[in-house]
Amino acid sequence: TGYKLEYDTITLEFFYKWVSYLRSIGVTQNNSINKYVACLKAFMSEAADLGYSSCMEFRRKKFYIGQETVENVYLKDEEILMIYNADVSHNPNLENVKDAYVICCLTGIRFSDLVSLRMEHIQEIGGERFINKETLKTGEQVIIPLNDIVISILAKYKNTAKGLPKIPHNVVYNKQLKSICKAAGLDEVGRLSKHPEKMLWECVSSHTGRRSFATNAYLKGIPIISIMRMTGH
Repeated sequence: TGYKLEYDTITLEFFYKWVSYLRSIGVTQNNSINKYVACLKAFMSEAADLGYSSCMEFRRKKFYIGQETVENVYLKDEEILMIYNADVSHNPNLENVKDAYVICCLTGIRFSDLVSLRMEHIQEIGGERFINKETLKTGEQVIIPLNDIVISILAKYKNTAKGLPKIPHNVVYNKQLKSICKAAGLDEVGRLSKHPEKMLWECVSSHTGRRSFATNAYLKGIPIISIMRMTGH
């Protein structure tokens, strides 16, 4: 905060401080940090090619965070229902995140598409309601059927400005999501073999919703190709 950035300030010392800051605000996974690092390095590379910068420290080998193999969880249908029924009405911010996350779990849309979701993407086809949207990441057009729970959430926000839950920055979203899952009673331990001591609520992130949708659909016998069409893979 308050750090003045110029091309020649993007040094290895800056990199170490920046990574430390990211971890302090909740961006702890190496793979997540690497996404930010890749963006910065692409920006600095373009600046160097255009002659705007002569600072090349971003090309040093130590200007890098190693990838890690991440073990992930998914939420069962009954666990998603526990989140849906969790009472966090005392905090409107948590209520918005809770409802947004349940939509993710039951539609499989990415966080970026959830943020960019608008009411014009909610359409009715043959008496059934769907999300009909082009995904931001791949440009694929997805058509995702909405079940009664998602429809009930949409009805809850119909008189708001956006007509949908308000969604904070991903870091805040993930932090609040863990609080919600804890309040919902997702306290099972042992779902991660590498961290058997962790409770389920500690293992949940924004992407868990998308993974839960795909896994639950597969376990119900929905053809993989149909799941891929809904998730935009």
